[in-house]
Amino acid sequence: MTFLEILTMTVKFLHSTFLLTTMALLMSACGGAPQDNPNYNGSGNSNGGTSSSSSSSSSSTSSSGGDIPLTGTPDNGYLNCNALDPGRVYFHGTIGTDTNQKAIGDPLNPSSVCVSSPSRHGKISASGRYLHQIGAFEGERITPNYLGEAVAEFTQDDLFLDSNGNWDYSYPNTYPTQNDNVLYIADDSALAITKIIPHPSNANDLVYLYFSDMYSPDGQLFHAIDNSNSTALAMLEDGSVVVGERSALNIVDRSGIVTPVTLPDGMSTNWQVIGKHHPGGIWILTGAFQNERWTLSTDLQLTLDGEYAARPTELADVIFATSRAFDGAGNLWEYFYNSGNDGMIIRRPLEGEGESEVVYRSSNGPGGDWTTNPSLYIYPYLDASLITGP
Repeated sequence: MTFLEILTMTVKFLHSTFLLTTMALLMSACGGAPQDNPNYNGSGNSNGGTSSSSSSSSSSTSSSGGDIPLTGTPDNGYLNCNALDPGRVYFHGTIGTDTNQKAIGDPLNPSSVCVSSPSRHGKISASGRYLHQIGAFEGERITPNYLGEAVAEFTQDDLFLDSNGNWDYSYPNTYPTQNDNVLYIADDSALAITKIIPHPSNANDLVYLYFSDMYSPDGQLFHAIDNSNSTALAMLEDGSVVVGERSALNIVDRSGIVTPVTLPDGMSTNWQVIGKHHPGGIWILTGAFQNERWTLSTDLQLTLDGEYAARPTELADVIFATSRAFDGAGNLWEYFYNSGNDGMIIRRPLEGEGESEVVYRSSNGPGGDWTTNPSLYIYPYLDASLITGP
């Protein structure tokens, strides 16, 4: 057993032990069931339940009376996070350098932001809603007394200019997640949701992961991934999940049946954590230098599309990106966070299709007190990430 496997198992055990103990004490004292959240649509048991689909078209209401709660001039910019584009790449960061308030922003227009949930473990659904993990920590819970984890559909919160011309944001209830539509309550054994994989076209379907364990929406464990150099990549139209496991690429259906994919000679199995569905199949990132794009076709054939263009010169010596994502055109986006807090995002086309470019720098932001800036700006934090659709 490798050191990484031992470390992962240790963290998993300690995390589960702590949360189970805390949950038992608090739920015993407070009766902390999730049903007191008005947006919870599940069955109320630990296995959870699916919600109605009507919420997918709902929008937040604001104190200013509009679907997008913004007053002021168009120059302020505003991102409608109830209708994100699954083919685009967005940035989950903070709304200012002096606050931990999370936000989602457009890297190509960093002043276009919305106030977001605390969780970065998210993905955009086929309908354009941000699906995220609600954790057991303060400020993230479904209700103040319920310590289980859940998958929720983010509902945009109020953000507006007050009478003094300053930005104002206040939680809709006790916690910023309390107006979110809770889709699934995680099984008791899945206390730390680490990844969400949505269906490419069905906005009401997804799977979620607790470290290496994959769960269906009804809370059933259907596959335990071999967690050394392994990751779940994307979902196929039939609901099966593409999983890179050690030196194999497998298709795992919801009953747990594993179908191996034949790998071409010379294909690297250095699986990266991203995959993206497109009309021709699934894009997969691999390669000894993590720069090869492969297509897994709908008939499960693998084809090398090419290698990505070299990074800009100032990042040429950087080995690992903090976060990566494919956009709908197959470009590779990478986010880098350095010790100087100068977050950068680059976009890399395939070689022969153009040159890589820096599309975002946090150092270009206005800084200072975000509430008094004429324009908002999205900033990085240590665990900030790129988010996109299925």
